Amino acid sequence: MGLQINKTIVIAGGLTNTVNNSYAKIVQLNVVKPEASITVGYFGAKGSETPFKTEVYVFEPNITGSENYYQQAYLYLKTLPIFNNATDLI
Repeated sequence: MGLQINKTIVIAGGLTNTVNNSYAKIVQLNVVKPEASITVGYFGAKGSETPFKTEVYVFEPNITGSENYYQQAYLYLKTLPIFNNATDLI
């Protein structure tokens, strides 16, 4: 599972570049109760091996919830403004 988004990155000299239709997926999920840290990798396309950027987000998973931690992490990411217009990719 992953998310398709237009990702803007800052490059040299403060200039920005937008990578349209990039593929964002969780590349690492660490749960240390009560928090979980999500490392999201941004790729030029689904199937690419090396992310052009990574970012870390933190949330509190529902330990007794019916969704697994990865499902909860993706649901959390979609609540963030940066992922407002993201499209689910399977």
